[in-house]
Amino acid sequence: MERYIKEYANAKIKEIKQCESMNNQYKKRIIERINKALYLRNKEMIAADEAIEAILNAEQSVCGEG
Repeated sequence: MERYIKEYANAKIKEIKQCESMNNQYKKRIIERINKALYLRNKEMIAADEAIEAILNAEQSVCGEG
């Protein structure tokens, strides 16, 4: 499960970095949130499903919906 979370996070980070229409400040904040979710999971402070949810919601929490 840990490998899946890391691979998903890396794919999401790569996707965010390649998005040219997104503001750089937003990109930085989204990547910080994804990295924080990975950090908390590695320290076993959150469960695997919470880490995945945090990664999924990172973009919406920074940019809002739509």
